[in-house]
Amino acid sequence: MYFYEVFPPNNPAHNVKSTQELKDLFDDIGIKERLYSFRDVEPQQIYGEMDKNQTLIISYINENKQKQFTTMPLPLERGFFVMYRLTHFLHILKMVEEKLKEDNILNTSFNDQDIETFIK
Repeated sequence: MYFYEVFPPNNPAHNVKSTQELKDLFDDIGIKERLYSFRDVEPQQIYGEMDKNQTLIISYINENKQKQFTTMPLPLERGFFVMYRLTHFLHILKMVEEKLKEDNILNTSFNDQDIETFIK
């Protein structure tokens, strides 16, 4: 399958206005909750934290539960889209990783550097 655009203008992610809407969108497209969070910090996940100024800061949490990279504070709607984009890419990479392991092409999981290179 080939797509000309990864995130076309009619992508529902452009209209997300709340964390619940984003969670619902992830559920609709099959992205598991272990890949993202707004509460708990877990290894190899996208973490979104809302600050008191109603902005969203998105981070990739590495294998040591540390922030590997973090965005600047983003307006909520932009932050929801960035969280969607990063989580979507992480989801795709984890699917590829699983397939490569099943086919005995890959014998270890992608490390944090691999993930950062792919999703950024």
